[in-house]
Amino acid sequence: MIDIERLRDVLNYLKYTKVIQTDSDFATLLGKSKSYLSEVLKGKRTLSEKFSLKVCSVFPQINSDWLLYGNVDMLKSAPTEHVAINGMAGTVTGRNNKVSYIGSNNKITQHKSSIMGGDVNDNESSEIDRLGKIITEQSVTIALLEQRVAFNDAIVASKEDIIVGNKQLISVLTDRIKELTT
Repeated sequence: MIDIERLRDVLNYLKYTKVIQTDSDFATLLGKSKSYLSEVLKGKRTLSEKFSLKVCSVFPQINSDWLLYGNVDMLKSAPTEHVAINGMAGTVTGRNNKVSYIGSNNKITQHKSSIMGGDVNDNESSEIDRLGKIITEQSVTIALLEQRVAFNDAIVASKEDIIVGNKQLISVLTDRIKELTT
């Protein structure tokens, strides 16, 4: 069963990153009513694994194991970015409280991230931590913008279906008017 607090964390995360604006947006994307979501958030309804999988299919950046059990990271993917640190090009990846830096010599340096609770003893580690935080924030923003694009695409598709239906209705009404006037 899903912990309500983790579901609230998902809602807050999606609102903060502007994938959704309201609880109602969240409910709509999941095919649920606002009142259903309200009952869930008040603990009046229990949530199943099926609901968790639905949340994670609509918002693929959310890890279903985290939503169900809380034993992994909330987000599925590790953010990665190519950077230059102290004049050396490389790649920074942040995940599981560690930030790894792969330099141009392909040597991997791994540091416990200070922004995630570890100790930092040198300037390079501090720079890696800072960049890891930026990468995480940017990756979250990108994932959420992708969700917003998907949401907007669904709205456009829905409106296109309405337009097609209206065109068919106009055609039927036009034919009927022709029949009545002849």
